Amino acid sequence: MSGTPSRRLIDELAHGLELHLCVERLLEYLFPRHPADEPERAGRHRPLEAVVEAEPTLREALLDGNRPAITRRWRRCLAARAADVPLLHDLAVLYRERALAEIARGGEAGEELSVATGLWALLPVPAEHAAARDQITGELVGLHAAQGAHALAAGRSDAARLHLRCLEACRSGPAALAALLADLGVPVAVTADTTGLGHRVTAAFDRWCADLVDRARARLTDPEAIARLPEGVPEDYENAIGTLAPIVRLGIAAPDLLSTGLGWHNDWCYSLYSRKDAAGLRRVLRSAREFADLLAPHCVPDRGHLPENRALSVHHLFRGVVADNDADAVAAYEEALRWNRDNDNAAELLVQSRLRHGDTLAGQGRFADALAEGEAARRVAPSDPNVTAFIRDMTGYATEEGTFGVLRAARRNLESGHYDRVLRDLEAIPPASRFHATARKLRLEAHLGRGMAYANTVMGASDRGAVRGMSLEPAVTDLRQALALADSAEDRVFVARSLSGVLNAWAVNRVEAAMAPGGAPGRLPVAAYEAVALLHEAIDLDPGNSAARGNLDDIKRVAGIT
Repeated sequence: MSGTPSRRLIDELAHGLELHLCVERLLEYLFPRHPADEPERAGRHRPLEAVVEAEPTLREALLDGNRPAITRRWRRCLAARAADVPLLHDLAVLYRERALAEIARGGEAGEELSVATGLWALLPVPAEHAAARDQITGELVGLHAAQGAHALAAGRSDAARLHLRCLEACRSGPAALAALLADLGVPVAVTADTTGLGHRVTAAFDRWCADLVDRARARLTDPEAIARLPEGVPEDYENAIGTLAPIVRLGIAAPDLLSTGLGWHNDWCYSLYSRKDAAGLRRVLRSAREFADLLAPHCVPDRGHLPENRALSVHHLFRGVVADNDADAVAAYEEALRWNRDNDNAAELLVQSRLRHGDTLAGQGRFADALAEGEAARRVAPSDPNVTAFIRDMTGYATEEGTFGVLRAARRNLESGHYDRVLRDLEAIPPASRFHATARKLRLEAHLGRGMAYANTVMGASDRGAVRGMSLEPAVTDLRQALALADSAEDRVFVARSLSGVLNAWAVNRVEAAMAPGGAPGRLPVAAYEAVALLHEAIDLDPGNSAARGNLDDIKRVAGIT
């Protein structure tokens, strides 16, 4: 019958239906969250049909509905066709359509919009079609800015980050766009001139940032909010900064926005500093650091006339104010001056911190390092009299770091009772040394400590009866040397009383030894006269030594001395 279709025609129709089915399933796989509003017209996506027809394994996976297999085989197809312009154009059309449809429904289409933008930007087109392509990419860039701002305001930072990354890729050029597409599973090996697109992105991004700053400034000066602020805080810095913070936390490079936000942080810091709110100052500086760290790479040091440099300089000034130690403060003030050499507050505080740090180093015996701090302070304040005096002192001390080490060791040996070692080491310090007075005081303490230690040992042994009549002469010799070294009235009184007590004990010991059984005949009178002499010396040294006075009377009576 002439009306019966031929076998060939039936096979062609079946083949066409199979391709159409496979393409529909591929689209369902590619856009599971964004189904088409109506079925795709058969034959519309010839490049996709060509891929399915040329890839039996992909067609088989699509017909079986095997998603893992579809994933593997589609990726291989894309990698092999990264320079297939008709296929990439078809995908660009599809991704744009699905993104626009989802946006119209109020949904989130960041990935689809990013793929569409990257493909349209990189597709090579004839010159007569360039204007149309530019119009499409401009539309997509505007959508990214709008969708990114909406996501950011809604707290969807991951979605906003993708929109921003796509905009940054457009501004950076083909390589960044290709990398973005590869990350989104669409590798490409085509390129185009994106210079004009980069300019449009910059303009769109600048409008976005300017919009944010305007909203933040409105919050900064909101009268109702200001009325609720603590006294001394003139504007609502917290809410204004909070409006900018989300985009800053995404690592955005927007110098004007960053400079404005950092300036508000600085104004807030001034208010908190005047209220002596150190905890609040540290908290605000943590937030400010996010702005400063992103702003710094876009600024050039030593351009203090620029507002961004002044903002960075003030920020580092406050970091120095709250620093935990002078070394950290010095680093912060140096950084403040690197951005603005005319920051007089930073210069003044830098000099103060360097001198304090120098004092700390000098206290550790590191006089050369302390001198270096003074020299660094002089480079900032060459006519400061405090700096001049510090350098003069440290210049003298810097030659005696070794002497200071001897003194430090001597103090440790004193604490551990190694008096002989102390006295031996201190002999190396000449009278002309700047530390001569300190060494003299340490020798006094060593003689005093050694003498009293010996005296306590002897008197303890005598009390136990172990050794009677042991000589206290070594102890007396040390204490007399200590007395000769005592320069202050307080030291002289203390050493004199100690020596007086030991002389009293020695006198008693001598008499007791003479009176002990088995003592040499006639020894008592000699011992008594010697004891009387010792006791007179003891009383001369300490007139309040009542024990010595009592022992003097007793010995005179026993020995018959008048």
